[in-house]
Formats: sequence, structure tokens, C-alpha cells
Amino acid sequence: MTFARTAAPATDPATALIFPGWRSANPLPGGKDYMAFANEGFKKNVIIFACIRERFNALSEPDLIVRQTTRTNRNAGPLPDSEVIQNTAHPLVALLDKPNPNLSQTELLQTILMHLDIFGNTYLHKVRSSVGQTIQLWPLHPSRIEIKANTSGTVESFRYKIDEKYTDIPATDIIHFKYPNPWDDFYGLSPMEVLARCGDLDNSAVDYLRAFFTNAAVPQGILKVKVGNPDKEARERIQREFGDKYAGKAGWHRPAVLTDDVDYQRIGSSLSDLDLTRIFGVSESRICSTYGVPPILIAAAVGLARSTYNNFAESRKAFWQQTLTPLYTFISDRLTAGLAEEFETDRRKIYIEFDYSDVGPLQESQDSLRGYALNCWNSGLMTKNEARSLVKLPETDNGDIFKQAQSDVFIGEDDMPGEIPPPDEEGDDTVDGELVDEKEQRKIPARSEVATRFPFRAVS
Repeated sequence: MTFARTAAPATDPATALIFPGWRSANPLPGGKDYMAFANEGFKKNVIIFACIRERFNALSEPDLIVRQTTRTNRNAGPLPDSEVIQNTAHPLVALLDKPNPNLSQTELLQTILMHLDIFGNTYLHKVRSSVGQTIQLWPLHPSRIEIKANTSGTVESFRYKIDEKYTDIPATDIIHFKYPNPWDDFYGLSPMEVLARCGDLDNSAVDYLRAFFTNAAVPQGILKVKVGNPDKEARERIQREFGDKYAGKAGWHRPAVLTDDVDYQRIGSSLSDLDLTRIFGVSESRICSTYGVPPILIAAAVGLARSTYNNFAESRKAFWQQTLTPLYTFISDRLTAGLAEEFETDRRKIYIEFDYSDVGPLQESQDSLRGYALNCWNSGLMTKNEARSLVKLPETDNGDIFKQAQSDVFIGEDDMPGEIPPPDEEGDDTVDGELVDEKEQRKIPARSEVATRFPFRAVS
């Protein structure tokens, strides 16, 4: 049965047909083996672990800041009419700086992203004070969460369950981060589900390689006894003695001695037959693409095959621009939606966002932006405050001015030259009654030319 959301009230009978009431009385299980994602993927697969680590380790580089609009218009955007809240005693700034006694800000953000990348969902529990304000943020393990929906198809509460004990947490006290999932209205899609087959392929290739060397690098084979027909006990004894002598590290490079009555025949594949390099290349590249991580950054073999210093630098820059910046914006937007409103005062909106001005791979972009703002100010295309806002600097007093160069000429209406009269009847060119030859006449600009060369500009 499919479940759809609707804007109709919960008492609408049509709503009950879409989202049956008997389902609203029970938590909706995620239907995913979350611990298998953690054990078989994050814990067992080196490439998956490296991709997730690369994504959440980078969270230590940008600063998480809180902006507040400088005007009371709640529809105003965060820029340029906003400023960073520098006061560390501000309740929201203090909350984000130290979310709870056990986690720092960076640790909390890394947990959020790690849970998203493994389970597709992250749940932050908002612990409130006696007056109802959020004073702590605690991440809850996604494998212990079940979502309870009401008859309108919206989330009513989150059931946090450990063994047979559980507690229902109101939806207003949970910030739910989830990746888009076209098959589920409530739970996010884990990247592990997308790359499961590639992860299994990579794990199987590693397991085969390990078994190959554990077996003394001897391919799978059979021992053929040419004479007689040994019984089961004899066959098992020959098999055991051969394995004890030649399998494992102690048997590596030990020469086998067989009688004329016994022959060894290989039936397994060698490493050259399998071409494991290509198999690893396929799985590594697809796992990396799922997480948006350039293979060279995690030292994957498929990336190192074409690695240079320039490639590494460009890959790091692309990683920030194409993967991390949109991903971190998603996280900051969810934090804004779940936290900001309860800390707003004086009808001034609050935004939580990341500041990338000190992120190394993005410095070239930041330098270009600063250069653009400086050029616009120097050329008079922007006011000082507009240029400062462009690079996220606070406005200054008397900053709503344009820069005026010493060579600039400003002409008002009273200073405009008069109309150049047409030639007199005799064909002579005159200005103010005096004769002007054709060469001198070309030096006197017409009114339209003056307006083009010296445009009007209001200067405060």
C-alpha cells in the first residue's frame, strides 16, 4: 500500500483512505538492516570508510556561523541585509558551539554526516529547558528510531527504542535530516543501498585475495590418485596432510613432493586470470562516484593511476565545489529550519550557515570574489557597502557612497554646453556669432555626446 501526504485535515475521510488510520497508531519501521550497512560497508569496506571519512573530516575547515537580518522585514534574504552574530553569549551561538557536555560542534556535525552517509537519516534530539528553549542537541542512533505518522500523513512523533524499552519523542523536539528517497515518505535513502552490489563485489574480491594468499598462493586444485580406489577415510587423510603441509604462511614456497601414484591438477583461477586490478577499479570508481569523492583524494588505486600534483589540487577544489559545499548547505539549512525560529527576536530572521572564507581549496574563488568587489568599487559600479556585503563584511557608516576618482568630471544641467547653431545662410560655420572653421567645429561636442561621455551621477 502506498502512503501519500495530503493537505486535508486529519478528520477528512478522504485522508483516512490515503493514509489508513490503523497505520497511524503504530510506528512505521524503516525496513532496512541498518547494522548491516555499518558492518558490511563502513566497518568492512576500506573504500567506503575512506569516502565517508573524507566527507566528514572536511567539516572541521569551514566555520559554522549565525547570521541575523539587519532589518525587521522577515522576507528579507540573508544577504546583503544581514550580519554575523559575534556575541558568543547569544543562546543559539552558545548552543552550536557546545551542543552538549559530551560533543563539540565539529564532533556533532561529523556525527550528523556519518549517520547520513551510512543510514540515510540523522536525528537530533532537542533537549529543552523548563521554559521550553532548546539548550542541548543530542544525536540519536538511526537504527533505534521508528517514525510515527498521524492520519494526515505527517510525522507525529519519533519512537526511540532500545531492546524492549522505548520512549516517544514529539516531532517538534527532533530535527530529522534525510537524503531524498522516492520510495519512502518518511525515511531517507542510504547511499549504502545504492552501492550495495559494488560494495559486495569489492569485499568479495578482497576476501578472495586474502584466501588466495592464506592458501599459500596455490590455486584451488585436486589430488588425483592414479592407482587403486582409496576409501573416504584415505581421501580425507591425503587432503588433510596436503593442506597441513602446504597451506598457510608456513607452506609458502615449500616444494611439494608427490609420488608417481598422485597427481595435482589445478581447477581454480590464478590472479592473472582474474585481473583483479580491473575488478577493483570498477568497484572503487563506482563507490567514489556514489559519495562524490574523487578517487585520488582517498588514495584509491583507480585514482593513483593518473595522479599528479596538479590533478590532486584540482580534484580537491572540485570536491569542495561540487560535493561538499552543496552538502554542507543542506545541513545548515536543516539546522536553520529546526532551530533558528525559536531564537529570533524583533522580527529579525536568523540563518545558520557555513563560512568558507578560510577553506584552502576555495581561496582562489574567494580571492576572485574580493577582486571583483574591489574592481566594482574602484570603477564606481558599487557603493562601498555593496562591495563589502558581496564579500560578507559588515556595512560601515557613511558607506552608501560611490568612489570618485580625481579625473572624474561631473556635469550638471546648468553646465551643459548650448546647442550648436546650424550654418548661416552663406554657408559659414559660426558659434555665438563668431566664425569657426570645420576643424575647430569637430572639437565641440554635441549635447548627446557630452551625456554619453560624462554620465550623470548622484553623489551623496
